[in-house]
Amino acid sequence: MDKCCPNSSTSGVRSHLQSQQALGDDHPGTLAARNNLAAAHLSAGEPGQAVPLFEQVHTACQRLMGEDHPLTTLVRGT
Repeated sequence: MDKCCPNSSTSGVRSHLQSQQALGDDHPGTLAARNNLAAAHLSAGEPGQAVPLFEQVHTACQRLMGEDHPLTTLVRGT
């Protein structure tokens, strides 16, 4: 997650790391940035990088905001 890989968005990695450092791992802004990074990995054909990030975001959203919160619903894909 902290490494910049050649096929994914460098700005996505930077955005996620900046949010993580400034706001903390569990902040909704960091979770959204991590979700965006996962989407960038998926778009770049890197599902092995994307899936763990999507799972981390979904688990954190469920724990912090509940199953019915809009961000949880978004990352769950329903």
